[in-house]
Amino acid sequence: MAGLNIVVSALPPPEQAAVLQGMQFAPNAKAWKAALAKGDLSVPTATTKQAAFLGDTSIRDMWDYYAKFLRQHPPVYA
Repeated sequence: MAGLNIVVSALPPPEQAAVLQGMQFAPNAKAWKAALAKGDLSVPTATTKQAAFLGDTSIRDMWDYYAKFLRQHPPVYA
């Protein structure tokens, strides 16, 4: 990620969650990371449907999922 100048901590929380999920699905995949670095959120992180409720595993679909999730379950900080 650093080689592509992607700073995950600078992303909004739903996108951070999507990127971390993408890393879990396909940590060595290059296509979705290169696309993300260019602002393209449409490239699936994995070609298989590992978690259909996350959409097509693109950063955009997973971002949408996590944005809704975080609205329904806002983080609580101690």
